[in-house]
Amino acid sequence: MSVFHVVRGYQFLGIPVPDKSNLLHYIRSLIDTESGLFAARVGDKGDLRATGVALSILNALGSFVVCGLCVCVCLSLHVNVCV
Repeated sequence: MSVFHVVRGYQFLGIPVPDKSNLLHYIRSLIDTESGLFAARVGDKGDLRATGVALSILNALGSFVVCGLCVCVCLSLHVNVCV
């Protein structure tokens, strides 16, 4: 949750998020491959709450796109992951 608050803080202040690509790599590392959801911490089980927070962060970073029937998250490596 603190990453979300930091990103929103930068957004409200009108300051670009530093190291955006590293942050996107970190968010990507939170994907639980078993459930397809995001986890609150690396290695934890994915859940809906953490997924909602992760998608909110990606939306704030401008890396969130809704296409068709699924949500595709465009990460810094230009990889689309449907969750």
